[in-house]
Amino acid sequence: MCCLCNTAPQNQLDHTRIIREHYVFLVDDLDAKHSGLAAELYQADVLSGEEMESVNSEVISFIQNEKLLSMLSRKTNDQFDKFLDALDNTGQQHVRQHITVQQGTMFTVLVALFQFRPTAVCLITWMAIELF
Repeated sequence: MCCLCNTAPQNQLDHTRIIREHYVFLVDDLDAKHSGLAAELYQADVLSGEEMESVNSEVISFIQNEKLLSMLSRKTNDQFDKFLDALDNTGQQHVRQHITVQQGTMFTVLVALFQFRPTAVCLITWMAIELF
């Protein structure tokens, strides 16, 4: 835990942060059922049979997407990586690109710095908030 902002290390929350930051986009643009994404995630052992049925049972697509995102937020980072691969396998590369492209140079530097100096990352974040 960080002493300044009381957060868990970045690698523990990486995929939940991505889901939260892109939630509206994902709810609107993800195709959980018709693309075969739910079945792909079941095959990759990310979703259980009951979870896949729960997603597929919804008629309204944004509710399907909300359910899937809720489930994914409770999965491991490795399972989230399988979700990213499943996006590629179901013709949703544009979704993957949108949610991962923002992890550019500055993000990479902050993650690397956090591993060695968590307090410095919190201080940098605090300074950026104060400036804007």
